This record gives sequence, structure tokens and C-alpha cells, in this order.
Amino acid sequence: VLDYHHIQGLNHTHRTKIHVGSYQDIVDADVVIVSASAASTPDMKDRTLLTKANSVIVNDVFRQLSAVTKEAIVILISNPVDAITYLAHQAGYPSDKVIGTGTILESARFRTFIADHYNVETKAVAGFVSVEH
Repeated sequence: VLDYHHIQGLNHTHRTKIHVGSYQDIVDADVVIVSASAASTPDMKDRTLLTKANSVIVNDVFRQLSAVTKEAIVILISNPVDAITYLAHQAGYPSDKVIGTGTILESARFRTFIADHYNVETKAVAGFVSVEH
């Protein structure tokens, strides 16, 4: 819910229908968003532990995804997104169809926090986060 709230900080955000289903449901999909991730635990003080856990998940996702389509554009939002996107490019799915969101969500969160603090519309706030957290 917070991610959806924060993403409203992006210009031209419209209501989007989101569907959760099986891999068979995406055979004809134009775009697939992958948010699969291991649960963060207090002992994951180092992001490499999350990367290691998520690399197993991403490899499995792309194995199953490749079985039903190689046409859909895949947008990755799993953290750490830059490392996971790199690993996804190595997974055999067409790399020109794999996109990582980079810091777009962090930028949207930043805009939302500023807008909330100053009680203004998020569309009135401009700013970008340029490094991974």
C-alpha cells in the first residue's frame, strides 16, 4: 500500500489494474512486473545477503517466465534492483526486454515525503534520488 501511495509522486500516474495469477496468465502480456523478493530479516545488515537470496528467486521466476513467453517486457522492482536486473540479464530472457526501475521508487517516495511534510500536491514537487539505498 505504501509503495502505491509513494508512486503517486510520479507525473502522469494513472489508475492501473493489477492482477495476481499464474505464469499461464501472462502468455499474452505486454508487460510483466516482478516484485518477488526474500523477506528482509534483521540479520540482513549487508545487502549482499538479500542479493544472494533474491538471485535464487529471480532465476526461478525467469525460468518459469521463459517457458510461457519471451515477448513481454519485464520490469523488475525487486531489491537490490540494480544487482537483480544484472542477474536477470544473465538468466537467458531477452535482455532488451528486461528493465530495472533503478531509483524511481525512491524518487517517488522522496517527492511524497516532501509533499506530505509541506502539505502540497506531490505533482508540485520535483526531485530525484540518484544512488541506491
